[in-house]
Amino acid sequence: MRHTALLLASALLAVPAALAQRTDTLRAALPDGVGALVSAREAAERGHLVRLAVWGGASAVGGAALALASSRRRHPARWAFGVQTAGWGLVNASIAAYGLTRSPTP
Repeated sequence: MRHTALLLASALLAVPAALAQRTDTLRAALPDGVGALVSAREAAERGHLVRLAVWGGASAVGGAALALASSRRRHPARWAFGVQTAGWGLVNASIAAYGLTRSPTP
């Protein structure tokens, strides 16, 4: 079972590299105008992912600070809001990090 999981994980990690190489080959075959549009879309996507990473990081830090500064017994709603904000901030930052590592570099 463990070997199967390692094999599956290594196969999944190899897929993005193969797709990136295929994308570069396909982009070279596109007309100039289309290639520029593809590059513009990728730049916009990368900018969005950077903004998402900043938002997620700020939410994680702010939520953690609120949770740590609040007493769970005296202010349970404030503490819970901080924990939930920190948790969703980590989710957003993780999504952004995954997207930034998988997207082609400009």
